[in-house]
Amino acid sequence: MQQVLTESADRCREKMHQRVSRMRATCAQDVQRLSTETGASLKAKGSYASVQHARKMHNARRQVVGSSCQLAENVLEWVYDMAKQFLSNPWVVGCG
Repeated sequence: MQQVLTESADRCREKMHQRVSRMRATCAQDVQRLSTETGASLKAKGSYASVQHARKMHNARRQVVGSSCQLAENVLEWVYDMAKQFLSNPWVVGCG
């Protein structure tokens, strides 16, 4: 019984990691798209300061998205660890 629960928890963890990977890819695509759009509009104005501003905005977005993805991954990892700890409790397994 405990082996089945552990295997189920492992499958759940794998699914969470796949979701985080997809979320990171989506975030990266969104950052790239926004950066490209912002950079294109500012470059069209022809200002060197505008181009510098676009680069700063691009870097800031990358940091925010990276931090958000890392936070989500950390939370999912914590949930997985808590679930595994709960399932490894002999009292819980004995009740099932």
